[in-house]
Amino acid sequence: MKKSKIAVIYSSKSGNTKKIADEIFNNIPSEKEMVPMSDELDIDDYGFCFIGFPIEGRNPSSKVQTFLQKIVNKQIALFITHGAPENDPKIKDWIENIKSYLSDSVEIVDIFNCQGALSPQIQNYMLNSGREDLIGFAKRAHLGQGQPDQSRLKLAANFSKEVIIKLKISIE
Repeated sequence: MKKSKIAVIYSSKSGNTKKIADEIFNNIPSEKEMVPMSDELDIDDYGFCFIGFPIEGRNPSSKVQTFLQKIVNKQIALFITHGAPENDPKIKDWIENIKSYLSDSVEIVDIFNCQGALSPQIQNYMLNSGREDLIGFAKRAHLGQGQPDQSRLKLAANFSKEVIIKLKISIE
């Protein structure tokens, strides 16, 4: 693999993050590869990586945390999905949590986040958790039905184009 190739790396359980990954991928004009996140993946094979995953309980999954901790000396862009509306003030804390898993040698070029539909399994878990904050969140899950919608997919497309411009990656 060439170092100039761009990777769109993703982890998706409900399909929300995969939809965003597809939109980002489709809007990268240069050599690219779509790659599911795995322990065997060596991101040093790529010149630049878009990395996406869902937020679960305010954090990425342990698999994603381990993946992020292995990244060094790299420029990346992150895209995350979650069950909350994008203007929820807690999202800033979640993003700070994500940054804590990355080495100081990693440069985050940009971060995209969007609401995704909460899966029925997660909603049930939250409703039965006994935690008032999770129960309240689960009761508002209907607000995320149908997400990410076309407007959010368009925002993801624009995000990928803006990152490419920031990196001054040549369009060939």
